[in-house]
Amino acid sequence: MILMAKSLSEKGVLEARLSPEEKALIISDLHLGQHSKRAYSEVSEMLRLLNYAENSSEEDFRNIKHIVLNGDIIDFWRANLRNLIVDGYKFLERILKMEAEKLYVSGNHDYFTLNMKIKGENPLFLVPHFVVLKIKENNCEKKVIVIHGHQFDPTFSWSKGLWKIFTYTYSLTESLFSLPSSVEWWLSFLSAVTGVVLLYSIAEGIIFGSINRLFAFYGSLILLMPLILLTLRKIQEMIWYVAVPSISIITSKLRRKRGLVNNKYFAKWLREVESKLGKVDCIVFGHTHEPFMTKLDETLVVNCGSWLTEEKRPASKTFVLISGNGKVKLFKWQDAPILIREESI
Repeated sequence: MILMAKSLSEKGVLEARLSPEEKALIISDLHLGQHSKRAYSEVSEMLRLLNYAENSSEEDFRNIKHIVLNGDIIDFWRANLRNLIVDGYKFLERILKMEAEKLYVSGNHDYFTLNMKIKGENPLFLVPHFVVLKIKENNCEKKVIVIHGHQFDPTFSWSKGLWKIFTYTYSLTESLFSLPSSVEWWLSFLSAVTGVVLLYSIAEGIIFGSINRLFAFYGSLILLMPLILLTLRKIQEMIWYVAVPSISIITSKLRRKRGLVNNKYFAKWLREVESKLGKVDCIVFGHTHEPFMTKLDETLVVNCGSWLTEEKRPASKTFVLISGNGKVKLFKWQDAPILIREESI
């Protein structure tokens, strides 16, 4: 296997090669830290899958050389901090002991991983954009791209990167939510009132001197920030717990099974990538939580599914295995792996 850091449109790309006998296990959307009535991570089932993958004598699970964590493995948007630490510790403790190379592709919920460095005997290779798996068989090289998938979601394309604010809002508000009871709201309210008083003082000319007014202005903004951030967090929870599931239920009845691959953003993304890397034979993504395998012209498109059980959508508990001989398999975990579909590239 050869790992080589690359760059594509100033985004990080990692390239790995699969020999004919090697395999890559791809999972996505575990959402570690989610444990509520509305949604919870199937982390226990994932640990069982990892144990099976490491110890099974079945042909499909022999010689797994790469494990690709394809985004939204950790949930930095909606998870409770305590649950995130507990789940994250159990998962990382288990997966870091595995001999396979771990390639972590950042998703929209775990964008923070771009700034993480996990070292050790079996480190995680952190990938901002996507992984390219290269397969060479019969003197013919095939390319598989593993990407989270929010990059060609219309919502994220329209927002022009503004969605990233959710990640930073989570980090800052969790430090406030760690306070007992509803103290964070009272403190934030008092801070905001002080900020408003400062702004009023500037407007009424009570504070004199340009330097004093400048310090007072920036100080008022800082004092307003806690209440703004807490409010943003609550709006975010309403959007993702109420609005988004409702919209998904409606739109899922209208859109075809291929989901995100039937839009102009996906087509544009694929054209851009192929102009730089050459023909892409297979694309594996997550993000939509809906597993499938389909052909789009000459390209095989596969969705990993999810390991997050939600109110009206149980976790698919699916994953993808890619062999160096060109076989792509979609499995479902039900106490043991069940093959759903298989294709060759």
